[in-house]
Order: sequence, then C-alpha cells, then structure tokens
Amino acid sequence: MATFPTIYSGRVGFKYPSTRVAKLRTRVHRACDMTEQRYAMGVELVEFELNYRRVTTNDKEILRTFYVERQGPTDVTWDLEDFDGMDFERCRFVGPLECTMVSNGGLWDVRFRVRGFPA
Repeated sequence: MATFPTIYSGRVGFKYPSTRVAKLRTRVHRACDMTEQRYAMGVELVEFELNYRRVTTNDKEILRTFYVERQGPTDVTWDLEDFDGMDFERCRFVGPLECTMVSNGGLWDVRFRVRGFPA
C-alpha cells in the first residue's frame, strides 16, 4: 500500500490548518407504513481537508504526482500516517486537487479533501 508523501516546504506542513469531520454510514429500513429504522453501519469514516500553504513548485509536483498516481478519487489503496497523532487507512481523495500560485517566486497553495478509516 502507498503512503501519503512528506513534503518539506510551506508553513507547518500539512497538519494545520485542517478540518476533520467524522461521518457514520447509515442504513435505513422502511416499512410499508412509511416508518423508518436507522442504524450506523461499519466503522467511523473520517473526512479531512488538507491545506498546504506556500509550498515550493517541487513539493506541489510531489502532491500532484501522488494524486495522479492514485487516479484521483478512484483509488483507496493508500494510507495517511501520523495525522494529529492518528493513522488512517484505505484513504481516498474527495474531489479535485486545487493548486493556486500565490507569489511570483513559485510558491503555491494546495488544497484537497481526503476520506479514510481510523487504523
């Protein structure tokens, strides 16, 4: 399994600022009288928004290459290690990778969302 790459430029790496939201998958059973029974299914699914600020062009390319090698949001065979003291497995990207140039010196802001299961 692939592991999320480490980059060395930018402000405080990829940990902060980040947003972490816990989501539970839910199964719903509906009866003929239109009543519903809902219950949580499986383990907790966690979604992150990772914001890299002012990273170099080389580090942006490392992130972009990893995103392309994972075929964007279709691959779930990679892990995110030591994020806020936790490891996450079977991660996948949610939506596009957003890259914005912030200075003429070749610095970039990179943003994307990830979903994964706590290891």
